[in-house]
Amino acid sequence: MVKIFNSIKRHFAINQMADFFEKVERNPVLRTPKEIGLDFEAISFKSLDELNLKAWYLPSEKSNKVVIFNHFMLGNRAGAVPHKNWGNIGVDFMPIYKHLVDSGYNVFTYDLRNHGESDLYKGGKLGLTHIEYQDSVASVRYVKDRFPQMDYYLFSQCYGGVSTMRAMEKHPEDFEDIKAFINLQPLSADAFVTGVTTKFNLAHENNINKFSERLKKKTGYTVDECKTPDIADAVKIPTLLVQVHKDFRTTEKDIQDVYDNLGTEDKELLWIEDVEERLEGYNYFARKPEKMIDWFDKH
Repeated sequence: MVKIFNSIKRHFAINQMADFFEKVERNPVLRTPKEIGLDFEAISFKSLDELNLKAWYLPSEKSNKVVIFNHFMLGNRAGAVPHKNWGNIGVDFMPIYKHLVDSGYNVFTYDLRNHGESDLYKGGKLGLTHIEYQDSVASVRYVKDRFPQMDYYLFSQCYGGVSTMRAMEKHPEDFEDIKAFINLQPLSADAFVTGVTTKFNLAHENNINKFSERLKKKTGYTVDECKTPDIADAVKIPTLLVQVHKDFRTTEKDIQDVYDNLGTEDKELLWIEDVEERLEGYNYFARKPEKMIDWFDKH
């Protein structure tokens, strides 16, 4: 009877996880940089497939450096309001922007498709970064076209981070002159399933296969098409990889594999040890900006 009950729980959990990756629930953009005393320009630019993407440009006085910043799934360029599926923890990017601007970095930050105030794509259907990479490429091209004499840096997170890596794989020429990259908490589908089911005592050797079948039906993609270590070699620029060490929504092995596979020798892996919840990782550089600024400054 216990085995049957656990099997039902696994089935429900796997279906629920796959459903979560089918369609995004928009987070509202409730704040602007003006609230913390930062000047900004509201911008709209086009993705490679002609969607309107909303952005802010935050100038730093007499600076020739710009950080292209993107967000995680469920978030937007302001951060994220607390969400029941992700620990009811809010994320606020405004302090990070202030740290960057005060340190001499202009900031270009934007909403991925289906997020924030950017255009809807196929009713909100996610492309598991196989579509969203077009937003990452477009953001880099827009910034380079508008600010051709600047030094360029990248700060990408989770879904946005994997989209950036996939953009590097598909359009490497657009990223050759990027000075440095901070990649915060990139996620793989198989690591997500393993981490979550282990956390809730639902681990089983067939979980990933079942999840992959369900994911294919809901999104058109399998788990094998969503393994971040497989595209890490496309990252050829100096990279700081950052991850909450005790985050149960991934595995230490997956993050280590991403790091090991990065296509650059100039790399570091920073484990966040002072929190356990994944969303708190997105607030990390708001609390402790020193490593972020140091990584960009030395490149």
